[in-house]
Amino acid sequence: MDGLFDIVIPDQIPLWPPGPAWFVLAGLIVVGITFIVSWRYRKWQQNAYRRTAVRQLEQLEEIRSARGINELLKRVALVSYDRSVVAGLAGSEWMTFLRNTGGRFSDDDGALLLAGYRKAEVADVAALHLDSLVSAARSWIRHHHV
Repeated sequence: MDGLFDIVIPDQIPLWPPGPAWFVLAGLIVVGITFIVSWRYRKWQQNAYRRTAVRQLEQLEEIRSARGINELLKRVALVSYDRSVVAGLAGSEWMTFLRNTGGRFSDDDGALLLAGYRKAEVADVAALHLDSLVSAARSWIRHHHV
């Protein structure tokens, strides 16, 4: 038994400093998070006109102005699309454009919008039709594709 030695337990492996791979991984995570945050921020800035338009739409809904809604949709379209394409649109061409770019405007909504071209204001607007128009306009503002 004189030739036997006690079992030697090695020292624990320290947690710090980590290996080089951990620094590379941490760097990649920081770069990824930075990329995602900057991308989301740019997207948020690009959609500022949509948020502003939705707030203006809520004001127009309170005063029940179909003509104002039409003007707001035209201003949003002028911001989003090429001016030479949008500026000259009126009547049925305007409704076709709104529908082709993601709008879900019914025939009643279209009639209400087009009435704004002929009159200063639509006097007898049924609440259901205006609510439907506001809903379709809000959906188009938020989701139109450029």
